[in-house]
Amino acid sequence: MVAAVPQFVHAEEGIYKSRGSTSVNREDGKFIRHAAEGNAMEIGMATLALRRAQDPQVRAYAQKLISDHQQSDRELQPLAEARGIAWPVPVSKSDTRELDRAQQLSGADFDRMAINMWVKDHRNDIKDFEKEAKHARDPQVKQFAISSLPVLRDHLNRAENLASGGVIREPAGTFRSHLDRDRR
Repeated sequence: MVAAVPQFVHAEEGIYKSRGSTSVNREDGKFIRHAAEGNAMEIGMATLALRRAQDPQVRAYAQKLISDHQQSDRELQPLAEARGIAWPVPVSKSDTRELDRAQQLSGADFDRMAINMWVKDHRNDIKDFEKEAKHARDPQVKQFAISSLPVLRDHLNRAENLASGGVIREPAGTFRSHLDRDRR
């Protein structure tokens, strides 16, 4: 984890002077690392879900999480590297323990654990991203947080629908766009 810490910190300014071309304040740097750790966790749990989940909706949701969080990583990586934050950012130790516990489960037990984790994680992520969207000093980090919120809210909505035993509903307009695309 030492590699993820920039070379030195001006504590009084709260600014990282990094190996990258852009300085980043401590809170924005923490947010970048936390977002990257979250992406790694979501991709890890979703990959596990593709192998262990019983419910086809859970597997379909997992595939969406993999796709969306990989896209998030593609957007986050240049921000991190330009600010001297080593890439890739690994899954945190606590998330690694959670993934290890999940590997011991399968079928409906795995489904329940994964869905509950996804609901909890996305609720926390939304709070973190909303805070960063309001308070980030770095305009690019702020824009990343703002543009990520609709996807995170969609993920939470889908996870909550799964948790309540419902089906995942497509956002308004999605069905129509599938129809239009299929006609072409």
